[in-house]
Amino acid sequence: MKSEELNFALLEPESVHKKLPEHSLDGATIVIAVLILAIAIAAILFWKNRKRAIDPHAEQKRAFKQASEALNRLTEMDTRASALSASHILREYLEQSERDSALFETHEEFSLRADALGHLGEQTRTHLYNYFAKLSRCKYASDLPPMQPSAIIHEGIELLNSLNREHLA
Repeated sequence: MKSEELNFALLEPESVHKKLPEHSLDGATIVIAVLILAIAIAAILFWKNRKRAIDPHAEQKRAFKQASEALNRLTEMDTRASALSASHILREYLEQSERDSALFETHEEFSLRADALGHLGEQTRTHLYNYFAKLSRCKYASDLPPMQPSAIIHEGIELLNSLNREHLA
């Protein structure tokens, strides 16, 4: 027998690259891919950043509806309770619709604040100050002024309507 020579060299398998199909990216393919990517990014940014049509008076309208319903629900209580409720409802309306701090202030603080509702017309602002002064006397005076609860509620509704008209104007 013939002696065989032993070869201990490692044989590399055939290259994987030879088995893959050849792809060549030409300039047109790259340009198309970049354009598609740019359009996709622009569309995403547009949809994320677009401003939805929002009614600028929506918050004020909601506050008016809420205050109007609350004033109309007031039943004729005693004078002091009517004054407390009407005052709270109107102050809450001012806080929600005008971002005014009247809800968190005493009557004196509100009436002495120079910037209190300065954008309102003089007549409406005077009516509001006078109404809050009446309510304050009803709420805190030891002897109640001669005011009917229905008059307190009715004047509150009128004032709320005036505030709403001015805000929407």
